[in-house]
Amino acid sequence: MRPKLGEILQTQGAITEEALREALAAQKTRSRPLGLILIEQGHCDEVTVHRALAKQARLPFVDLEGKTPPDRLTERLAGNSAWELEAIPVAEKEGRVIVAVGDPEKAVITDTLGFLLDAPIALAIAAPSALRSALERAYGAPDGEVESEREDVGDFEESPVVRLVHRMFEEAVQQRASDIHIEPFATKVQVRYRIDGGLVIAAEHPVDLHAPLISHVKVNAGLDIAEKRKPQDGRIEHRAGGRELDVRVSVVPTNHGESVVMRLLDREANLLSLEDLGMTSSALSWFRDVIDRPNGIFLVTGPTGSGKTTTLYAALQTLNRADRKILTVEDPVEYRIKGINQVQVQPRIGLEFSRVLKAFLRQAPNVVLVGEIRDKETAEVAIQASLTGHLVFSTVHTNDAPSAATRLLDMGVPPFLVATSLQGVLAQRLVRRLCNACKVEEEATPLERQLLNLPAGAKLFHARGCAECTRTGYRGRLGAFEWLGMDDRLRESLFQSADGAAFVAEARRGDSWTPLASDVEEKVRSGFTTVQELLRVTSMNVDEGEEILVETPDSDPEPPAQPAA
Repeated sequence: MRPKLGEILQTQGAITEEALREALAAQKTRSRPLGLILIEQGHCDEVTVHRALAKQARLPFVDLEGKTPPDRLTERLAGNSAWELEAIPVAEKEGRVIVAVGDPEKAVITDTLGFLLDAPIALAIAAPSALRSALERAYGAPDGEVESEREDVGDFEESPVVRLVHRMFEEAVQQRASDIHIEPFATKVQVRYRIDGGLVIAAEHPVDLHAPLISHVKVNAGLDIAEKRKPQDGRIEHRAGGRELDVRVSVVPTNHGESVVMRLLDREANLLSLEDLGMTSSALSWFRDVIDRPNGIFLVTGPTGSGKTTTLYAALQTLNRADRKILTVEDPVEYRIKGINQVQVQPRIGLEFSRVLKAFLRQAPNVVLVGEIRDKETAEVAIQASLTGHLVFSTVHTNDAPSAATRLLDMGVPPFLVATSLQGVLAQRLVRRLCNACKVEEEATPLERQLLNLPAGAKLFHARGCAECTRTGYRGRLGAFEWLGMDDRLRESLFQSADGAAFVAEARRGDSWTPLASDVEEKVRSGFTTVQELLRVTSMNVDEGEEILVETPDSDPEPPAQPAA
């Protein structure tokens, strides 16, 4: 355990016990380092404090007062990078370049410095004022005020790694990407963007760039740069393409190094209305009817990235009126909605979904959104809320709408509670939308006629590809939905049996359930998407011997294989 700064200074006789108590008392009311408070209170000078900080961090101290490092060293680091990193090369020893910094916490920039100087790095501590003077003697005054430059991400960071990361964000926003993937391999670092649900290779870099690139991302996300064995999650606030981005960062160790996925959330994006979700008239009518009910629980289900949160936010916006109190508990809060109280769970301090939900019920809300039902306790609290006059929205992870009810049963929720409270389930996927600039109407292929039960000579829109859609034939996505309404027959089925399979079978027999395939088929006939997307998100039955051929843009569809004789 390393010694505390106050103890080091006291042992050295630099400060008295009374001075330390005074500084510690001031620190409780001010978010400032102890050393800075001691300097401000006049108990200690800057050099003495930073000598003690160097001893605490087990780093050497270098006195830069009135000194300028040799040109052969300072020329290896660009002036704008030196000012930005607040670091200056001062010596060489045993094959390492010794770089002076003003803060021991700057150890996180070692990888970046190693990349910029193309050499192993060792850090030393210098007094900040002497360091700034040495930087000015070696490189001249910085271009403009450094602090003001920090406020504009587009201007201030000029090192190669920082420029690369900034360009990555700019390109991702320009190409409408939802995620950035940085993946290390034996001989390269690959960067991919997820656009309209599919991954495309954006760039490949030398493997030597991996360490400084990952270090820069981790520093910005507030992650432990030294921890490379465990997964880590963090967040970055970044401005790119004129937009404020909320970036969720996930770091996972792999056999070739750490892999990073950054999910981009545009905080300035306009939330979709119900009409913009892509629902058919029948789905929209059903959805409006369910969310207009005064109480009960409504579930949205689907895989990660299928738009569940967007759908629920659209419902909340519709219900958001001055005479309603709406509360949400989410992990994380993705978009801020005016007029709605939103809470983010924080498991590290015990602020779980169930605990927040229990507190919510004392706030007398009309509508409650629970980001996800993950366990029995959360499910039971949510259901109890729905039975006591609240309308509750939430999500679960299942493959289809009927399975959502059985998922609650699997968690241990009594069947009678599910049957009494559940009002409806909406399952959804996202399908790619045909590019309006290049889609063409052509005669349907035999396979398309078979899948959609179309007559001979029927026409459908097909993907072709153009500059507008980067040759994919698709631009943007829209929701594909299936919905299940709870009627007396289904409630009775849950009452009579806790067997989830029996309930699913009963749901499929009646007309309360509209399957996903029916919704996507209607979108294909209407020219919004293609049969290829229908096959991707649904399970369709094809006659034995029929071969499914997926067409590619700018290519003519091949005829289906003939059944064997």
